[in-house]
Amino acid sequence: MPAINLRMLAYDSARAVFRAAKKIEAGAFIFEIARSEIGYTDQRPSEYVSSVLAAAIKEGYRGPVFIQGDHFQASAKKFKVDPEGEIKAI
Repeated sequence: MPAINLRMLAYDSARAVFRAAKKIEAGAFIFEIARSEIGYTDQRPSEYVSSVLAAAIKEGYRGPVFIQGDHFQASAKKFKVDPEGEIKAI
């Protein structure tokens, strides 16, 4: 199953994905954002999800929308020093 990272112009890019998916009657696909991408793209997960769902609605997409976080694991070294801080960071 393809996983698509939208690092910029998430709404416009997601609209293009949904248009193409409808055109070819695509099966399942996933939108994802990596933990590291949140910082350098300045996209919080809530904004990312909102953009993807808004794009699906705008394009009239009727299938399921799958969204996942990629590489959202705790650092053992950071967890050992500050468990609460590391959990909060995730």
